[in-house]
Amino acid sequence: MHPVRPLPAPLMGKAMSRETQATDMIQSAPVMTERATYRVWDMGKLSLQTGPEQRLHIRDYALQAAFAYLVRPSLGENAYLRAQAVTKDPLDLPPGEALLMVDGGMLAKAGFSFAGTEQTIFFGSDPLVTTEVRLLERQGGEQGFIGKSRTYAWKWQTIVKNAKGYPVEVRMEEPKPQSRDERIKLNLQYEPKPEIDPDDPWLLVWRFAVPAKSEK
Repeated sequence: MHPVRPLPAPLMGKAMSRETQATDMIQSAPVMTERATYRVWDMGKLSLQTGPEQRLHIRDYALQAAFAYLVRPSLGENAYLRAQAVTKDPLDLPPGEALLMVDGGMLAKAGFSFAGTEQTIFFGSDPLVTTEVRLLERQGGEQGFIGKSRTYAWKWQTIVKNAKGYPVEVRMEEPKPQSRDERIKLNLQYEPKPEIDPDDPWLLVWRFAVPAKSEK
């Protein structure tokens, strides 16, 4: 009959370590405490390995977001993808670095924060969506023998091109033309007619969709 040998110390140590880690995982669930003007997150007990910095999971948020491309043809041909994120309950996410991803691919690292119930998130320009301004017509003439007046007429066309394989929503913004001289009168005609931005009466806005592999 062989004598009973005790379990080697290293194995016992590993077993205890796993149990301890499991207990720490249960106790380390982040707890949020809301103060008067800020929030505090208690990370509880954590086991951090030596080496490079580590990211700690605090909480997941699922936000409703409407994606659209912002274009400003008078400033350039680029189209910028942005998302209007909305949440029912107010959020208070302090400024930090974020990984911006679209369709499973990482676009860039950028600063990010969220305060309140609504936030606009920009993802940068997309080379597959562009704008072009074309001059279709330019005319000029004079009227009257005394105190002659001059009339000029310009006609432009703005094109938004979508080279993607699916339709995209577009928000086009342009400043409303203004006369800097009281002797100059402007007669503006648009097709289709724009909206007036509620926060800026001098900003004209168009909203429309561009089909896949097409232009509008």
